[in-house]
Amino acid sequence: MFQQAFHRVGVSVSTAEVRKPMGQAKLDHIRQLFALPNVQLRWRELHQRLPTEKDAEQVYQSLALDQEALLLEHQEVIKGVVPTIRAVRQLGLRVSGCSGYNRSMVNVLRAPMERQGLRFDHLVASDEVAHGRPAPDMIQHLMKKGGVSDPSLVIKVGDTSVDIEEGLNAKVWSVGVLRSSSELGLSAEDFDALTPLQQAEALHETRRRLVAHNPHYLVNSIEELPSLINEINERLACGERP
Repeated sequence: MFQQAFHRVGVSVSTAEVRKPMGQAKLDHIRQLFALPNVQLRWRELHQRLPTEKDAEQVYQSLALDQEALLLEHQEVIKGVVPTIRAVRQLGLRVSGCSGYNRSMVNVLRAPMERQGLRFDHLVASDEVAHGRPAPDMIQHLMKKGGVSDPSLVIKVGDTSVDIEEGLNAKVWSVGVLRSSSELGLSAEDFDALTPLQQAEALHETRRRLVAHNPHYLVNSIEELPSLINEINERLACGERP
C-alpha cells in the first residue's frame, strides 16, 4: 500500500524502506519514509525540492483510500488470537487494543473482528491521541479508560519494533511476537510453506532484530501469552517491576 501511494506521486520506495517504520501511525510512517535520504534524493530529482508536510498529507490521503479498500477484503483474525484472548480473560485480565490505523480504518475492521469472536474492552486509534507510537499516549489512554494507574499491571503485546518501544515508554511489560508479525514479513500461509529449517532461520533473524529494542519478552506465537502472564505475575509477587 505504501509503495502504491508513493508510486502515484512518482517516487519509488523499497519493501525494506517501508518496513523500517512499521507499526507507527500511518501519517508518521509516511513522514519517516520522506525523511530517508534515498527517498529525499528520488523526490528532489523529480520535483527539484525536498518533500513537505503537504506532500506527506497527500500521500497519506491516497494511502488511506487504498488501506480501507484492502481492509474490506482482508478481515480474517490471525489464527490463535481468539482462543488466546479467551484464555487471557479467564485469568482475570481485561483486553484492550491500540492501532496504527486511524479511527475510520479501525471501524472497518471492528465488526468483522467481533463476528469472529475478537472483542476489546477498549480500542483506541492513532488519530485519537496527541502522539502515535512509539510515544506511550495510546497505552496511557487505554489505562485511563480502564481505571488502571499502575503500569506494572499492564502488558503491551505487539509485532514491530515501535510496538516494543511504545510499551517501554509507557513503563509497562513489553512483549514482542515473532510469527505472523510485520517484522517477520511473511503471511501465515507463506511461513507455513517454508521448511522447518527456513522457519527457524526466519524466526531467528526476526528475533535478532527485535531483541535490539530491549523487550521484556519475545515469543514465537501469541498463544504463549497465557503462560507468560503467569510468569509475570510471579515476578510481580516477588516485587519486580518492568
